[in-house]
Amino acid sequence: MRNKLKEILNDALIQILKEIGIKDVVGIEDPRTDLTCEIIITIGITGNLTGTMMLKSDRKSALGVSQMMLNKINHFPEGDDFSESHQEAIREIMNLISARSLMILSEQKIDCNLTPPTLIMGENISPSMYNISYSVNTAVTGNFGTLYLFFGVKKDDFADEL
Repeated sequence: MRNKLKEILNDALIQILKEIGIKDVVGIEDPRTDLTCEIIITIGITGNLTGTMMLKSDRKSALGVSQMMLNKINHFPEGDDFSESHQEAIREIMNLISARSLMILSEQKIDCNLTPPTLIMGENISPSMYNISYSVNTAVTGNFGTLYLFFGVKKDDFADEL
């Protein structure tokens, strides 16, 4: 299940970024897992798979990808800071990525639901996950920077099926 889940997350991440207009997205084969971040968006997953998905990045990458999404809808916030509009955009990107992941899982007869996203910002954030059975990490890079996607799985009703 771990390898299939990694493939699903990677596909969803690349698909969504391309759909919002980022054409040069490239997957990273073995992404780092020990990084500290400045921006983390978490979403809880419930159902046949239970756990937490996290989109992690540095501030510059999060600003770049969120600005690309805002450009697509002709919204241009003033200044170079990570504004409320940027925060909403990066949360929506995480919503789209996680929803696409769960849509692909549902095609495999694995039903899950999402909780609302939570945005965490700060310097040198290093999330810790306890009580997980396993985790899956993937990452992409492009002209916006690098994004890391993590899924810490607590319960997996289909561990042997995919």
